[in-house]
Parts: sequence; C-alpha cells; structure tokens
Amino acid sequence: MYEERTFADISFQVGNQNIQGHLAILSIRAPEFYQKFISPVLLSSSQHSTNSIYLQEIDPENFKEFLRYATVLNFVNL
Repeated sequence: MYEERTFADISFQVGNQNIQGHLAILSIRAPEFYQKFISPVLLSSSQHSTNSIYLQEIDPENFKEFLRYATVLNFVNL
C-alpha cells in the first residue's frame, strides 16, 4: 500500500516534496497524527478532494519513513 499511490487521497507538502498518503490507513495506524494534523484541515476545508497538508520542520525522508511505518503492516511476532 505504501508504494502504490493509486488510491492516495491526501498529499503532504514536506520541504520541496509532495508526498501522497491514504487517509483511512493513517487514521487507523496513526490516530494521534491524524487528529493533530489531518482532521483540522478536513474540518476547515470545503473541498475534501484537494486536501493538502503542509508540514514544516521535518525532513522529507524522515516523513517518508513514518508513512512507510504507518502503512506497511508488520506481522512478525503475532
């Protein structure tokens, strides 16, 4: 799911990079992140189809790693 962007429905502007994500996955796997950064934008946006979140003070590569962690399920030790 992380590598596949077909159903991505949110974009993050991190530095000079535009990084795509999946709302449903982030809301389940990273609820604190969703509540702090995504939910306020959705509530204030009149057009949900053009959601874009601007993140400052984070390295794009670190954010990509966070998204990878949040979207790739790890079934080891279950």
